[in-house]
Amino acid sequence: VEYGYVRMVKHDNHILNVTAINISYHKTSQECIRTCLNFTNCWSINLKKQQNNEIYECHILDTDRFRNASNFVSSSTGNSHFSLDHDCEWEETCINPNKICIPNYSDGSYKCVCEPIGKYDIHCINRNIAFQRPVSLSGLEPNSGKPAFVTDGYKGEICGDLSTKLVHSKMGTMEIWLRIDLGGMKQIKFIDIFDRTIGAPHHQRLAFTDIIVYGQNPVDNRQLCSTITLQDTENGDKVFKVCNEVLTGSGVELYKAPNGWQMIHLCEIAVYGPTN
Repeated sequence: VEYGYVRMVKHDNHILNVTAINISYHKTSQECIRTCLNFTNCWSINLKKQQNNEIYECHILDTDRFRNASNFVSSSTGNSHFSLDHDCEWEETCINPNKICIPNYSDGSYKCVCEPIGKYDIHCINRNIAFQRPVSLSGLEPNSGKPAFVTDGYKGEICGDLSTKLVHSKMGTMEIWLRIDLGGMKQIKFIDIFDRTIGAPHHQRLAFTDIIVYGQNPVDNRQLCSTITLQDTENGDKVFKVCNEVLTGSGVELYKAPNGWQMIHLCEIAVYGPTN
């Protein structure tokens, strides 16, 4: 739809539920849309039909439905939302379904970005750089699966107690570590860990484990990505950790310092770099 010099896309029976920078009243929807020209920061409009159906309440907004997706809601019949016409209005612009198209109205460009932290998943983050990479452990229990199972891409439901897919470190009071060789220097930001599916208290055994990113070898430039807390292990058989910053290294290590009778057991680890 184009009215005057404002080119917009209409969304029937929807509004963007945010605070307007200006509210005015008009006899036609076209008059409301032209009002957008009076504001340099007009990015979208809510148009609300009044009860007498003769007057429109016009809300000028300084944001859009892409930056406020959770506030883009269904509304009464007759109400409409108008967005500035942009490539982001078309579904095929960002092919990845878990990425949001963020428009730049100044130059017509856009970025495809992931949802906020906590909504990342393997379909949105870059490829798993740990997939099928070599794995080593400080020691293995006799009934443990092969270390390579940690990076084989399998995290199915049968990875339970004493499963052949479960990798289990040797128990004891010594320091315990599990290392993944990434095959060269990589940027690292996110770690996804899938524990055995049997549930608590077994999940809690991963608590107080440091996630280390190391340099050319395991003793070179050891950097702490994050530490798995007891609360992290209460979320089920998956632990998702975000490094405090993007780290560069050739390997990732799960490390437990000597402290009583302890162990590390898990089914799968996925390692991802930054999304942008």
